Parts: sequence; C-alpha cells; structure tokens
Amino acid sequence: FVLILSLFSVLLALGGHTPLLRLLYDAGIATSIRYPEKFLMIAIFAIIIFTAKMFDRMLGGDDGVRDAAMGFVLATTIVAVAITLLGFTRWYADAFMGLWGLQGASGKKMVDISHTGWMIAAARGATLFALLWSLRRIKRPVWLVLMGAFLAADLGPVVHQLNPRMPAAFFREKPEALREFPEDRRQFRIFHEADWYGQEAPARKYFSTGDAVYWIVRNGLYPMTPAGHGLSMAIERDYDKTALLPTIDFTESVWDVKREGREDWWRPMMAMSNAWYRATYRPFDEERKRVKGNMKVAQPLDFTLIERFPRYYFADAMVTVTDRRHFVKEVVSAKHGERTAFVYGPSFQPAEGVVQQYQETANTATIDIEATGRSFLVMSVTPNKHWKITVDGQPVQPIVTNVGYQGIEVPAGRHTVGMQYRNELGVAGMKISTTALLLLLGAAVWPVKSAAADPHCL
Repeated sequence: FVLILSLFSVLLALGGHTPLLRLLYDAGIATSIRYPEKFLMIAIFAIIIFTAKMFDRMLGGDDGVRDAAMGFVLATTIVAVAITLLGFTRWYADAFMGLWGLQGASGKKMVDISHTGWMIAAARGATLFALLWSLRRIKRPVWLVLMGAFLAADLGPVVHQLNPRMPAAFFREKPEALREFPEDRRQFRIFHEADWYGQEAPARKYFSTGDAVYWIVRNGLYPMTPAGHGLSMAIERDYDKTALLPTIDFTESVWDVKREGREDWWRPMMAMSNAWYRATYRPFDEERKRVKGNMKVAQPLDFTLIERFPRYYFADAMVTVTDRRHFVKEVVSAKHGERTAFVYGPSFQPAEGVVQQYQETANTATIDIEATGRSFLVMSVTPNKHWKITVDGQPVQPIVTNVGYQGIEVPAGRHTVGMQYRNELGVAGMKISTTALLLLLGAAVWPVKSAAADPHCL
C-alpha cells in the first residue's frame, strides 16, 4: 500500500516530465494546480507512518523486521566501506573530479569533503548495525538511550542545514531602514527596484558577504520580509508564482517602458501603484567603509520618498488602450499626466472629484468620495472577477485600468464606494474542510470495540 501511494505521489510530483499532468489539465481536473512537487508530501507522509509502525513492531519483538533492517544497514555499510577504501587511492579523486567537472585546489577540496563524508557514512552504518544487533541483548531503557544518542550524533552536525536558524537579535531588533517610513504604513507601497538586479555588480558584492548575507536581506527589507513589518510592495518579483495575470502584464509593462528609453520610467508606474518609496543600492565600497567591514550592520539600500501617490484617486484624463503594448507606447510618449487613466474600453473627459477618506480590511474597502460631474475613480487594486464593487449599495462593473488595476465611472455628487472580495469556491472549500475535520475528530473519539474482546470474533 505504501509503495503504491509513493509511486502515485512521485508520478504526480514529476509534473510536466510525464504526460499525466497535461492529460489532467486538458480534462479540466488540474487547472488550478501550481507546484506539482508538493504532491511528494503524500509519499513522505505515508513513509513516515510506515516507518513508525515498523519501528514499533521491532520494539515489540518482531525479529523479522529487525533482521530486514540489519540486512539493509549492512549492505549500505559495506558499500560505504568500499568507497571509503577506494577514496585513499588516486582513482577516486580522478573519477570524482571527472564526474563533476572539477579541477585545481577547489576540486581537491571537494574530493576531501566527499571522502570524509563516506568515512562518516561507514562509521554511522557500523554503529547502527551494532545497535540493531544489541536490541535483544541489553535492557530496553539503555538501548533507547543509546539510540537517542545515535540520532543526536547523526543529526546534530547538520541540524543548521536541515532547519536554518538565526540568533534572537535577528528577529527582535528592527532593521534601521524602518526609520525611513511613517508609522502608518497602510497608506503606501514600496517599489523595491533593487531586488530586480540580482545579477548586477552591487548585488553580487552584497550577496557575497558570507553569513552576513542573511542580515543584508533583513536590513534591506528584501521580499518577502517587508510584510512582517506591515509594509506592502508593488511592482515586485513573483517569487511564488501566485501573481494574477493583470499584475504580470503590468510588471512586464514597467520594464518595457524602461527598455523603450523613458528616463523617468519608474515615476508614472509608481504613481499608478500607490508606491511612495523607491529602493536602490548604496555603493558597496562606501557602505563597507562606513560599517568598518561589519556587513551584518550594513544598510545596502536607500529608500527614497518619490511622492505620496494615492491609492484611490480621480483621473483627470482617460485614454483608451487596446492591449498592453498600446499601453506601453502611450506611457513612453510622456504626453500624459500622472493621473491619466488608461482603460480597456470607451473613454470620456472625466470631471474632478475628491477622495475624502477610505477604510480597508483584508478583503474589503469603503471609500467616501465627492464628484463634480461624470468622473472616473481609479483604484490601484488588482482586478479580479471575485471583486464586487458598489456605489451607494448599487453594483457597478469595474473597468481594467492601467493594465494591472481597475476603476469605475462615478456620477456627480457624494457617494460611498464599497469593495468586497469574496471567492465562493473558497467558501465551499472551507465548508468541506470543516466537515472533514469534524468527521475525523468524531472518528478519533468514538469508542472502538476491540476484536479480541468480542467473543463472536473468530
């Protein structure tokens, strides 16, 4: 059963490397799946449970399980001993360096590390074999202590690789860069431009500072760390591939505007995105000199306040664009103001308006506005079919604006605009999960009659 689960799990986890995922996608079954690698967790979970049960059986006196484990450990130990002995010859070094394309002093160092690893593997296998052999020969409490010591010695040297950690000060102390921002951080976003230049000279220098690199990421508020300090980002890299298509189109448009040669390319795009601050690299040599070589306290970036661009605003002009390329062309021309709305649809000359105040939650927004006539309210919020927008309680249809955002037409007068994000599929999924949880809890606490206690059980 575990083998079947594992094979099924691996087949799904291979994703596009087999025809299965494409067949499921074309059938409409797997259209919402990202990162098929996660399905390997099915196999991992099954193997963990299987391992625990076998260990429990072995402790309970099942010598068949113990003998099988001893045989497997002995076989792997013999292989490790053979490679260890081979490592003392020139053949091992030549084969290792040839296989991995290594040469020179660095190649020799890797050979030595590899050989040491095989020696440790041989010693570890021999120790574990001895522990399994002694299971029936020494008292169980003593054996369990020895097994615990073996596990600690086995995992101890690599625990920081398995579960990286930092000192408490790394999390307790606030990055100095936070002083650049006002206390109310809900009103603005940051264009972390520096994060896009990972292959440029300044980035390579800052990220070649050994174990200080973690502090560089922290001090520079690199994604995804800003969220932990109540900061929002805009025009950022899609690290986890969860950005919606309008956001992807807008981000590509930003870099197209830059490539087309507009000198202040970042300004109109920041204005559309409610981005007040722009993050750029500090000269590496100057910063290293300032901190006297202690790069753990270095501040790699400058966060420059460009302008307090609003999140909700009334457009002073509207331009119809047919697609993303048309949008880029209009922005590059630099003939439009920063409050021009580029819309996928008919345009008109909008009247003036004022955003008096707004309130936001995780999935709602309420905006109080006043318009002098037929106007157009721009909202730097990603368009999505799950947004429901109303004006004075009456539903209105939003228009894709500036490629990656949305807007609505507003009549003259004072109004309250309501926005609510609600995904009915998510609600249905929550109901299913809740029902499954209740059933599992019921199964866990429901009394089960033991077969051995039933006189009618054969």
